[in-house]
Order: sequence, then structure tokens, then C-alpha cells
Amino acid sequence: MRRTTLAVTLTALGALSACGSTMSDRALSGGGIGLASGVVLGAPGAGVGALTDQSQFDLGEPIWK
Repeated sequence: MRRTTLAVTLTALGALSACGSTMSDRALSGGGIGLASGVVLGAPGAGVGALTDQSQFDLGEPIWK
């Protein structure tokens, strides 16, 4: 199931990545896809961070400390 979802997602992103006939259209559509994928990937990361504690996942000190 996970591989199928990944394959469908990558195919869709590849098909949509060059939408538009001008350079600015393609840049905007590619930027929109990048924004959407960042939001989607950021949300699971935030969820995992909020729902776990240090005894479950300990990756060491954060680089900003």
C-alpha cells in the first residue's frame, strides 16, 4: 500500500511539475508543488514530535542549542 501511494504521488508530481507553457508558469506550478509537499511532510513531523517523548525517540541535542 505504501509503495503504491508513493508511486502514484511521484507520478502525479512529475506530471504536474512542468505545467504551463512559459517559464514563469512552470516556476509557479513547481513552487506550488514544493510548498504543498513541504506542508504535508512537515505536518507528520510535527505530529510525531508532539506525540512522542524522549524515551521513544532520542536523536541527541538539537543543533540550535
